[in-house]
Amino acid sequence: MSTNQMLLTGAGFVVVLAICFFLQRFYANYLVRERKLAPRSANFSGMLMFGSLICVLMLAFIGTMAGAFFRLPFILPLAGAALALGVGSLMPLFKR
Repeated sequence: MSTNQMLLTGAGFVVVLAICFFLQRFYANYLVRERKLAPRSANFSGMLMFGSLICVLMLAFIGTMAGAFFRLPFILPLAGAALALGVGSLMPLFKR
């Protein structure tokens, strides 16, 4: 892989990371405004969603760029963390 490809991949990773962070903020604001959740709980739920998106992003990055590491010992912990964090971030939607 050339240096330019690595640079573009890293820049894309940072852009997607920024998008995920803004999604986290929008989700927390939605929970406070529409679901009448306490801001502290909403921010915690938003950070769980952010962690889940980061795990999914890392899985996508490993799958596309580092094919040698795309094996079960690397996939299972990341997929498990993404699933657990994703479920945790959605729990406030099902309360009440």
